[in-house]
Amino acid sequence: MKVLLCTNAFLNITNGPAKFANIILDINRKNYNVEVRILTEDVDEEISGSVYKQHLKIPRIFRLLGQVFRMFQYHKRAMEIKKEFDFEVLIYNNALVGLWSAVWFKNSIGFINDDTNSSVSWKDAWFKFRWNKFHVFYILERISCILFRKIVVNSDYMKEHIAKKYPTSQHKIYRLYKSIELNVSDPPLVKKNNLIPLVLFVKNDYERGGLFTLIDALHKIDSKVKLIIAGPDAEAEAEIRSAIKKNDIEIEFKGIITQQKVYTLMQQADIFCVPSYKEAFGIANVEAMYFGCAIISTNVGGIPEVMDYGNAGWLVDPSDSGQLVKAFQEYMTNTELRKQKAELAYLQIKKFSMENLFTTFSKIISD
Repeated sequence: MKVLLCTNAFLNITNGPAKFANIILDINRKNYNVEVRILTEDVDEEISGSVYKQHLKIPRIFRLLGQVFRMFQYHKRAMEIKKEFDFEVLIYNNALVGLWSAVWFKNSIGFINDDTNSSVSWKDAWFKFRWNKFHVFYILERISCILFRKIVVNSDYMKEHIAKKYPTSQHKIYRLYKSIELNVSDPPLVKKNNLIPLVLFVKNDYERGGLFTLIDALHKIDSKVKLIIAGPDAEAEAEIRSAIKKNDIEIEFKGIITQQKVYTLMQQADIFCVPSYKEAFGIANVEAMYFGCAIISTNVGGIPEVMDYGNAGWLVDPSDSGQLVKAFQEYMTNTELRKQKAELAYLQIKKFSMENLFTTFSKIISD
Protein backbone atom coordinates (compact mmCIF):
# COMPACT_ATOMS: atom_id res chain seq x y z
CA MET A 1 0.00 0.00 0.00
CA LYS A 2 1.34 3.41 -0.97
CA VAL A 3 0.99 6.28 1.50
CA LEU A 4 1.81 9.99 1.24
CA LEU A 5 2.34 11.71 4.59
CA CYS A 6 2.13 15.51 4.57
CA THR A 7 3.88 17.15 7.51
CA ASN A 8 4.84 20.72 8.41
CA ALA A 9 7.78 19.55 10.54
CA PHE A 10 10.42 17.06 9.46
CA LEU A 11 14.07 18.13 9.34
CA ASN A 12 14.05 20.13 12.58
CA ILE A 13 13.07 17.49 15.09
CA THR A 14 11.72 19.58 17.95
CA ASN A 15 8.32 17.97 18.50
CA GLY A 16 6.43 14.68 18.40
CA PRO A 17 5.00 15.04 14.88
CA ALA A 18 8.48 15.63 13.43
CA LYS A 19 9.84 12.59 15.26
CA PHE A 20 6.98 10.47 13.95
CA ALA A 21 7.53 11.62 10.36
CA ASN A 22 11.17 10.54 10.54
CA ILE A 23 10.48 7.22 12.24
CA ILE A 24 7.63 6.15 9.96
CA LEU A 25 9.94 6.17 6.93
CA ASP A 26 11.65 3.11 8.43
CA ILE A 27 8.51 1.09 7.73
CA ASN A 28 9.65 0.99 4.10
CA ARG A 29 12.53 -1.28 5.13
CA LYS A 30 10.29 -3.67 7.05
CA ASN A 31 7.97 -6.40 5.85
CA TYR A 32 4.67 -4.53 6.19
CA ASN A 33 3.83 -4.13 2.49
CA VAL A 34 3.65 -0.38 3.03
CA GLU A 35 5.56 2.35 1.22
CA VAL A 36 5.50 5.79 2.83
CA ARG A 37 6.74 8.98 1.24
CA ILE A 38 6.87 12.42 2.82
CA LEU A 39 5.72 15.83 1.58
CA THR A 40 7.12 18.62 3.75
CA GLU A 41 8.16 22.27 3.75
CA ASP A 42 10.79 21.48 6.39
CA VAL A 43 13.56 20.08 4.19
CA ASP A 44 16.37 21.72 2.26
CA GLU A 45 16.32 19.41 -0.75
CA GLU A 46 14.14 16.58 -1.95
CA ILE A 47 15.29 13.01 -1.32
CA SER A 48 14.59 10.91 -4.37
CA GLY A 49 12.04 8.19 -3.72
CA SER A 50 11.16 9.26 -0.18
CA VAL A 51 10.84 13.01 0.54
CA TYR A 52 9.23 15.74 -1.57
CA LYS A 53 9.68 19.44 -0.82
CA GLN A 54 6.64 21.69 -0.44
CA HIS A 55 7.34 25.26 -1.56
CA LEU A 56 5.06 27.62 0.33
CA LYS A 57 3.80 31.03 -0.70
CA ILE A 58 2.13 32.74 2.24
CA PRO A 59 1.63 36.53 2.15
CA ARG A 60 3.35 38.18 5.10
CA ILE A 61 0.15 39.82 6.34
CA PHE A 62 -1.45 36.37 6.66
CA ARG A 63 1.40 34.67 8.56
CA LEU A 64 -0.78 34.13 11.64
CA LEU A 65 -3.19 32.10 9.52
CA GLY A 66 -0.48 30.25 7.66
CA GLN A 67 -2.15 26.90 8.31
CA VAL A 68 -5.13 27.98 6.22
CA PHE A 69 -2.90 28.79 3.23
CA ARG A 70 -1.01 25.55 3.73
CA MET A 71 -4.10 23.41 3.23
CA PHE A 72 -4.59 24.51 -0.38
CA GLN A 73 -0.92 24.41 -1.34
CA TYR A 74 -0.29 21.00 0.21
CA HIS A 75 -3.33 19.52 -1.51
CA LYS A 76 -2.29 20.87 -4.89
CA ARG A 77 1.23 19.47 -4.54
CA ALA A 78 -0.08 16.12 -3.27
CA MET A 79 -2.24 15.72 -6.36
CA GLU A 80 0.78 16.49 -8.56
CA ILE A 81 2.79 13.83 -6.74
CA LYS A 82 -0.01 11.29 -7.22
CA LYS A 83 0.69 11.29 -10.95
CA GLU A 84 4.11 9.72 -10.34
CA PHE A 85 3.53 8.05 -6.95
CA ASP A 86 0.00 6.68 -7.09
CA PHE A 87 -0.69 6.65 -3.35
CA GLU A 88 -3.83 5.04 -1.98
CA VAL A 89 -3.82 6.80 1.39
CA LEU A 90 -3.21 10.50 2.04
CA ILE A 91 -2.24 11.36 5.61
CA TYR A 92 -1.81 14.75 7.23
CA ASN A 93 0.35 15.00 10.33
CA ASN A 94 -1.78 18.02 11.22
CA ALA A 95 -5.47 17.44 10.47
CA LEU A 96 -6.15 21.16 10.16
CA VAL A 97 -3.73 21.49 7.23
CA GLY A 98 -5.40 18.55 5.50
CA LEU A 99 -8.94 19.90 5.58
CA TRP A 100 -9.04 20.70 1.86
CA SER A 101 -7.70 17.27 0.96
CA ALA A 102 -10.33 15.69 3.21
CA VAL A 103 -12.95 17.31 0.96
CA TRP A 104 -11.51 16.06 -2.32
CA PHE A 105 -9.60 12.86 -1.53
CA LYS A 106 -11.76 10.09 -0.13
CA ASN A 107 -9.13 7.96 1.61
CA SER A 108 -7.61 10.71 3.74
CA ILE A 109 -6.55 10.48 7.37
CA GLY A 110 -5.86 13.35 9.75
CA PHE A 111 -3.68 13.37 12.86
CA ILE A 112 -4.52 15.52 15.89
CA ASN A 113 -1.42 15.61 18.08
CA ASP A 114 -2.47 17.83 20.97
CA ASP A 115 -5.42 19.51 22.64
CA THR A 116 -4.36 23.12 22.03
CA ASN A 117 -7.08 23.99 19.50
CA SER A 118 -9.81 21.84 21.02
CA SER A 119 -9.32 23.36 24.50
CA VAL A 120 -9.63 27.00 23.48
CA SER A 121 -11.82 29.11 25.78
CA TRP A 122 -15.07 30.18 24.13
CA LYS A 123 -16.09 32.04 27.25
CA ASP A 124 -13.41 34.63 26.50
CA ALA A 125 -14.46 34.78 22.85
CA TRP A 126 -18.18 35.34 23.37
CA PHE A 127 -18.27 37.31 26.61
CA LYS A 128 -14.96 39.18 26.57
CA PHE A 129 -14.55 39.47 22.78
CA ARG A 130 -11.06 37.97 23.00
CA TRP A 131 -10.75 36.14 19.71
CA ASN A 132 -7.46 34.74 18.51
CA LYS A 133 -6.17 32.36 15.85
CA PHE A 134 -6.91 29.33 18.03
CA HIS A 135 -10.64 30.02 17.83
CA VAL A 136 -10.34 29.88 14.05
CA PHE A 137 -8.23 26.73 14.30
CA TYR A 138 -10.84 25.15 16.60
CA ILE A 139 -13.53 25.63 13.97
CA LEU A 140 -11.33 24.28 11.16
CA GLU A 141 -10.15 21.31 13.22
CA ARG A 142 -13.74 20.52 14.15
CA ILE A 143 -14.73 20.53 10.48
CA SER A 144 -11.75 18.36 9.58
CA CYS A 145 -12.94 15.74 12.08
CA ILE A 146 -16.18 15.51 10.15
CA LEU A 147 -14.55 15.30 6.72
CA PHE A 148 -11.61 12.95 7.29
CA ARG A 149 -12.31 9.25 6.92
CA LYS A 150 -10.24 8.59 10.03
CA ILE A 151 -8.75 10.66 12.82
CA VAL A 152 -5.58 9.47 14.55
CA VAL A 153 -4.56 10.62 18.03
CA ASN A 154 -1.60 9.69 20.23
CA SER A 155 -3.22 8.60 23.50
CA ASP A 156 -6.42 7.23 25.00
CA TYR A 157 -6.80 10.58 26.73
CA MET A 158 -6.83 12.34 23.35
CA LYS A 159 -9.24 9.77 21.91
CA GLU A 160 -11.77 10.52 24.62
CA HIS A 161 -11.08 14.26 24.55
CA ILE A 162 -11.55 14.67 20.78
CA ALA A 163 -14.72 12.55 20.75
CA LYS A 164 -16.13 14.82 23.45
CA LYS A 165 -15.02 18.16 22.00
CA TYR A 166 -15.85 17.52 18.35
CA PRO A 167 -18.91 15.85 16.79
CA THR A 168 -16.89 12.79 15.83
CA SER A 169 -18.01 9.19 16.13
CA GLN A 170 -15.85 7.18 18.51
CA HIS A 171 -15.29 4.45 15.91
CA LYS A 172 -13.70 7.00 13.58
CA ILE A 173 -10.91 7.86 16.04
CA TYR A 174 -7.83 5.65 16.30
CA ARG A 175 -5.13 5.70 18.92
CA LEU A 176 -1.54 5.36 17.70
CA TYR A 177 1.11 5.43 20.41
CA LYS A 178 4.21 7.16 19.12
CA SER A 179 7.58 5.48 19.30
CA ILE A 180 11.15 6.58 19.87
CA GLU A 181 13.94 6.01 17.38
CA LEU A 182 15.84 3.86 19.84
CA ASN A 183 16.10 0.13 20.49
CA VAL A 184 13.57 -0.20 23.31
CA SER A 185 13.96 -3.99 23.34
CA ASP A 186 17.47 -3.53 24.74
CA PRO A 187 17.81 -0.19 26.55
CA PRO A 188 21.28 0.70 27.81
CA LEU A 189 22.15 0.37 31.47
CA VAL A 190 23.29 3.96 31.97
CA LYS A 191 25.29 4.52 35.15
CA LYS A 192 24.86 7.97 36.68
CA ASN A 193 27.92 9.41 38.38
CA ASN A 194 26.59 12.71 39.73
CA LEU A 195 27.72 13.87 43.17
CA ILE A 196 24.45 15.78 43.52
CA PRO A 197 21.17 14.82 41.76
CA LEU A 198 20.92 16.26 38.26
CA VAL A 199 17.38 17.28 37.27
CA LEU A 200 16.60 17.79 33.58
CA PHE A 201 13.74 19.89 32.15
CA VAL A 202 13.20 19.82 28.36
CA LYS A 203 10.34 21.74 26.75
CA ASN A 204 10.12 24.74 24.43
CA ASP A 205 6.83 25.88 25.94
CA TYR A 206 8.26 26.10 29.44
CA GLU A 207 5.18 27.73 30.99
CA ARG A 208 2.90 24.92 29.80
CA GLY A 209 5.63 22.55 30.93
CA GLY A 210 5.37 23.80 34.52
CA LEU A 211 8.93 25.08 34.84
CA PHE A 212 8.12 27.66 37.51
CA THR A 213 6.32 25.02 39.60
CA LEU A 214 9.43 22.85 39.33
CA ILE A 215 11.73 25.69 40.40
CA ASP A 216 9.45 26.49 43.33
CA ALA A 217 9.60 22.84 44.45
CA LEU A 218 13.38 22.67 44.16
CA HIS A 219 13.67 25.71 46.43
CA LYS A 220 11.77 23.79 49.11
CA ILE A 221 13.59 20.46 49.17
CA ASP A 222 16.28 19.86 51.75
CA SER A 223 18.82 18.28 49.42
CA LYS A 224 21.00 20.16 46.97
CA VAL A 225 20.28 19.58 43.27
CA LYS A 226 21.34 20.96 39.92
CA LEU A 227 18.72 21.88 37.31
CA ILE A 228 19.43 21.81 33.58
CA ILE A 229 16.89 23.57 31.36
CA ALA A 230 16.70 22.90 27.62
CA GLY A 231 14.15 24.25 25.15
CA PRO A 232 13.53 27.91 26.04
CA ASP A 233 15.43 30.40 23.87
CA ALA A 234 17.77 33.18 25.05
CA GLU A 235 14.94 35.70 25.42
CA ALA A 236 12.99 33.26 27.58
CA GLU A 237 16.10 32.58 29.67
CA ALA A 238 16.20 36.22 30.77
CA GLU A 239 12.55 36.05 31.80
CA ILE A 240 13.09 32.81 33.72
CA ARG A 241 16.13 34.16 35.57
CA SER A 242 14.24 37.30 36.58
CA ALA A 243 11.49 35.14 38.06
CA ILE A 244 13.91 33.20 40.24
CA LYS A 245 14.06 35.04 43.57
CA LYS A 246 16.57 32.81 45.30
CA ASN A 247 19.99 31.65 44.22
CA ASP A 248 20.01 28.37 46.15
CA ILE A 249 19.58 26.25 43.00
CA GLU A 250 22.37 25.69 40.52
CA ILE A 251 20.75 26.22 37.11
CA GLU A 252 22.28 25.69 33.70
CA PHE A 253 20.51 26.83 30.51
CA LYS A 254 21.13 24.93 27.28
CA GLY A 255 18.70 26.84 25.04
CA ILE A 256 17.28 25.25 21.91
CA ILE A 257 19.31 22.12 21.18
CA THR A 258 19.27 19.16 18.80
CA GLN A 259 17.61 15.85 19.60
CA GLN A 260 20.99 14.17 19.91
CA LYS A 261 22.11 16.71 22.52
CA VAL A 262 18.88 16.10 24.42
CA TYR A 263 19.73 12.39 24.48
CA THR A 264 23.20 13.21 25.81
CA LEU A 265 21.66 15.22 28.66
CA MET A 266 19.25 12.38 29.42
CA GLN A 267 22.17 9.99 29.75
CA GLN A 268 23.68 12.33 32.35
CA ALA A 269 20.53 13.25 34.31
CA ASP A 270 19.24 11.41 37.37
CA ILE A 271 15.72 12.82 37.18
CA PHE A 272 13.65 14.00 34.23
CA CYS A 273 10.93 16.38 35.37
CA VAL A 274 8.52 18.31 33.15
CA PRO A 275 5.50 18.88 35.43
CA SER A 276 3.20 19.94 32.59
CA TYR A 277 -0.16 21.61 33.00
CA LYS A 278 -1.33 19.95 29.78
CA GLU A 279 0.18 17.19 27.68
CA ALA A 280 -1.44 15.02 25.02
CA PHE A 281 1.15 12.25 25.30
CA GLY A 282 4.68 13.15 26.44
CA ILE A 283 7.11 11.18 24.28
CA ALA A 284 10.07 12.82 26.06
CA ASN A 285 9.21 10.83 29.18
CA VAL A 286 9.65 7.60 27.19
CA GLU A 287 13.02 8.80 25.89
CA ALA A 288 14.16 9.74 29.39
CA MET A 289 13.09 6.35 30.78
CA TYR A 290 15.13 4.69 28.03
CA PHE A 291 18.25 6.47 29.27
CA GLY A 292 17.63 5.48 32.87
CA CYS A 293 16.17 8.71 34.24
CA ALA A 294 13.68 8.58 37.07
CA ILE A 295 10.53 10.36 35.88
CA ILE A 296 8.62 12.85 38.01
CA SER A 297 5.68 14.21 36.05
CA THR A 298 2.04 15.22 36.32
CA ASN A 299 -1.22 13.33 36.28
CA VAL A 300 -2.59 15.10 33.18
CA GLY A 301 -3.48 14.18 29.60
CA GLY A 302 -1.69 11.15 28.20
CA ILE A 303 1.19 11.20 30.69
CA PRO A 304 -0.35 8.55 33.00
CA GLU A 305 -0.52 6.15 30.04
CA VAL A 306 3.18 6.66 29.40
CA MET A 307 4.01 6.24 33.08
CA ASP A 308 1.87 3.12 33.61
CA TYR A 309 -0.34 5.26 35.83
CA GLY A 310 2.47 6.04 38.27
CA ASN A 311 4.05 2.60 38.49
CA ALA A 312 6.99 3.58 36.27
CA GLY A 313 7.64 6.91 37.96
CA TRP A 314 6.06 9.58 40.14
CA LEU A 315 2.85 11.42 39.19
CA VAL A 316 1.67 14.57 40.95
CA ASP A 317 -1.09 17.09 40.39
CA PRO A 318 -0.19 20.00 38.08
CA SER A 319 0.90 23.28 39.71
CA ASP A 320 1.27 21.55 43.09
CA SER A 321 4.84 22.22 44.20
CA GLY A 322 4.17 20.53 47.53
CA GLN A 323 3.47 17.19 45.86
CA LEU A 324 6.57 17.68 43.71
CA VAL A 325 8.66 18.18 46.85
CA LYS A 326 7.29 14.93 48.29
CA ALA A 327 8.10 13.06 45.05
CA PHE A 328 11.68 14.38 45.02
CA GLN A 329 12.14 13.43 48.67
CA GLU A 330 10.84 9.91 48.02
CA TYR A 331 13.27 9.53 45.16
CA MET A 332 16.19 10.65 47.31
CA THR A 333 15.37 8.70 50.47
CA ASN A 334 13.53 5.53 49.40
CA THR A 335 16.09 3.40 47.57
CA GLU A 336 13.81 0.37 47.32
CA LEU A 337 10.95 2.36 45.75
CA ARG A 338 13.36 4.02 43.34
CA LYS A 339 14.67 0.62 42.25
CA GLN A 340 11.15 -0.78 41.87
CA LYS A 341 9.99 2.08 39.66
CA ALA A 342 13.17 1.84 37.55
CA GLU A 343 12.50 -1.86 36.88
CA LEU A 344 8.90 -1.15 35.87
CA ALA A 345 10.02 1.73 33.64
CA TYR A 346 12.43 -0.67 31.92
CA LEU A 347 9.43 -2.88 31.05
CA GLN A 348 7.11 0.02 30.20
CA ILE A 349 9.24 1.49 27.41
CA LYS A 350 8.93 -1.74 25.40
CA LYS A 351 5.29 -0.77 24.84
CA PHE A 352 6.51 2.09 22.64
CA SER A 353 8.66 0.09 20.23
CA MET A 354 8.89 0.91 16.54
CA GLU A 355 7.47 -2.55 15.78
CA ASN A 356 4.31 -1.76 17.75
CA LEU A 357 4.05 1.58 15.98
CA PHE A 358 4.43 0.02 12.52
CA THR A 359 1.94 -2.77 13.26
CA THR A 360 -0.74 -0.39 14.54
CA PHE A 361 -0.10 2.09 11.73
CA SER A 362 -0.51 -0.67 9.13
CA LYS A 363 -3.82 -1.76 10.65
CA ILE A 364 -5.16 1.78 10.73
CA ILE A 365 -4.44 2.51 7.07
CA SER A 366 -5.66 -0.92 5.94
CA ASP A 367 -9.02 -1.11 7.74
